[in-house]
Amino acid sequence: IDQRGNGIYLYHPKKRTTESLISGNYLFVDLTWNANKSGLAAIQYNKKGENTDFNSISILQILNIGTNKISSTVTSIDTFSGVPDNYSLAIDSSGFQNNLKWSQDGQRLFVRIHEYPKEETDEAKPKSKDSDKATVSVWHWKDEKLLSQQMKEAERKKHEVYDAILLLDQSKMIQISDEKLQRISFTKGNDHWAIGTDNRSYISDWNIARNDLYRVNLHTGERSLIVKAYPGSFHLSPSGENMILWKDQHYWSYGVVDDKMNNLTANLDLSFVNIENDHWGREPDYGFVGWVKGEAAIVVNHLFDIWKVALDPSQKTMNLTESSTDDLIRFRLDDKRFLSKSNPKERYIDLSKPLILNAFHTKTKHAGFYEWNKNKLHQLIFKPATFGVSRWGSSVMRVENSDAIIFKMGSYTQYPEAYLSNTRFENPSQLTTTNPQQEQYNWGQRILINYTNDDGVPLQGVLSIPDSYQQGQKLPMVVYSYEKLSQNRYSYSAPSIGGARITEMLYVSDGYLVLQPDIHFNVGSPHSDMHECIDAAIRQVIELGYVDERYIGYEGFSYGGHCGMYISTQKNRFAAIAAGAGVSNLVQGFNIDIVGDGSNEQDYYMVGQGRLGVDPVNGIDMYISESAVFNANTMDTPLLLFHGTADNVVQWEHSFGFYSILRYLKKPVVFLSYHGEGHGIRQKANRFDVQVKLKQYFDHYLKGKEAEAWITEGIPYKKPERKKDSKPRTVPQWK
Repeated sequence: IDQRGNGIYLYHPKKRTTESLISGNYLFVDLTWNANKSGLAAIQYNKKGENTDFNSISILQILNIGTNKISSTVTSIDTFSGVPDNYSLAIDSSGFQNNLKWSQDGQRLFVRIHEYPKEETDEAKPKSKDSDKATVSVWHWKDEKLLSQQMKEAERKKHEVYDAILLLDQSKMIQISDEKLQRISFTKGNDHWAIGTDNRSYISDWNIARNDLYRVNLHTGERSLIVKAYPGSFHLSPSGENMILWKDQHYWSYGVVDDKMNNLTANLDLSFVNIENDHWGREPDYGFVGWVKGEAAIVVNHLFDIWKVALDPSQKTMNLTESSTDDLIRFRLDDKRFLSKSNPKERYIDLSKPLILNAFHTKTKHAGFYEWNKNKLHQLIFKPATFGVSRWGSSVMRVENSDAIIFKMGSYTQYPEAYLSNTRFENPSQLTTTNPQQEQYNWGQRILINYTNDDGVPLQGVLSIPDSYQQGQKLPMVVYSYEKLSQNRYSYSAPSIGGARITEMLYVSDGYLVLQPDIHFNVGSPHSDMHECIDAAIRQVIELGYVDERYIGYEGFSYGGHCGMYISTQKNRFAAIAAGAGVSNLVQGFNIDIVGDGSNEQDYYMVGQGRLGVDPVNGIDMYISESAVFNANTMDTPLLLFHGTADNVVQWEHSFGFYSILRYLKKPVVFLSYHGEGHGIRQKANRFDVQVKLKQYFDHYLKGKEAEAWITEGIPYKKPERKKDSKPRTVPQWK
């Protein structure tokens, strides 16, 4: 490829002129400015055919930009000492990302390096394939990782990159991450120290992730151990000199410079352990927010409030919002732009200035904004609505050096529209009208219901009611569940052709009730917990007089699909159940499920969403009692299963296995198997098909409409016509 004319050019906006800084028959990538914008660095290289010529990779420096003494130097990576054999800088065009970074002092460049394949000689190349060679794979119990995971990682290693430092004045490279210290984190702009993580001693199929943490000197590469087997995340300060850890149910500060650890909350009467966590094996906090200007304190979340915690335990820890559990309003800092500031000195929470807080009433679900100013709260806007979140994590878009803001506000009956106002949220002016056609449709309303599970735990659910509802009517109802959903009371339900859950508005506008109940989980009984809470919510709707209890259906997908399968085997209130991509056999799931990265699902069942907290050997009775397959003989509810054959999250075999045993037992089941689809139906024709079939299914069982043939008789197999561009299902190598 003729690359003459390639180069780096400096454009002067005022003069509208372009100045060539360097040009040549090369490729130039990863341009980055130094701290004072007087110098640039980039990678210069060439290609051999389609491949990177790693012998040509060089570092380009252009210095003294803006003066009449501009200079450029090109240094081949081969000339740096300390470069590992066969390694060079990773190149974007080869599928890697480098992101060069200057140090503040301008003496170092932070780079990523990659091992390039050796060029094979003719003698080294294989002469021919040995067709008689065995194709066996050895899976051994001592393997740290499943062979399937090793296969996937071997593919990923072709694109592996490591962190390194180029000491420019010494022509030396120091590699700072490798197979032993896999990840490096440091504060951009303050680059004397980094934190490295090493997980080699804690590789596990089922346990929570843990790492040994190391302090890394970014001038010498020297490493020293901070803490072993650390299970959580850590938070470096903008200066890079302090770090916050959450361990042993407390916040700890670590002085990166002096290598000292200090427990910040040991002497407090208040616990920051998240009591809402219902997973086994973890005791998380409510969340770290940020560093206070000066780094003498941090801001963290509690159940309802925001707290300032001093790094000096002798100093007062303060509740900034001073809410009470009686208020039930949860406050959270809204403006997170400080986290992404280019200047490290601006990456702080300035408590001397007013702050806008998100506010959410955990019982009524009303939401809005408060202003916090010098430990006092002032309500700005608070109403039955939902407020959109921008791409940087804040709900309010601000104009620099102005009082103007833009925010999105909507409700169940109004698509979230953009509004213009000031920081007091006074007289908001609507800027957009996104969905005027909604007036042509029956939309409905939502109400909150309150109920308790069998243990007396208070719960809530959202009940959607058609506009056409008249007092005293008893309507058919579809229940959709997952975990907690009542927080979405005022969320807009956009009509869509989805491949997982029912389209709520399709049902509400057609005279159905739709119930979305909250679930309270205990470790060890997830499916029966779901059933218990759903049943309690239905009882409340019956008591309120809305539903015809003869005509209640259930639909759930993934975790909700697990639940639907299980409930179909129990005494229940449903006239029909639809379950998509659910786990029917927990023993099978623990033992043989393999997901997309080649790992198994034991962590999911033990410490993740499965919430089982024990393996099937030591908890076999629980695994059997919570599995739909082992209770198939008591299944008497019409059941519709749907699943994609290429699902790499929940194996297709879970639906087929449940269908198979139900068919054997002559139970009422229909299985929709979507060829080539993954976890959630993606192809438009298939999404349309599953939504149509779900509606036909519930219309028959809940409204008494004549059943389609696929429900009563099935559809005989007909070989589909294969499109020229269609691809067969990809089968993993380990199968």
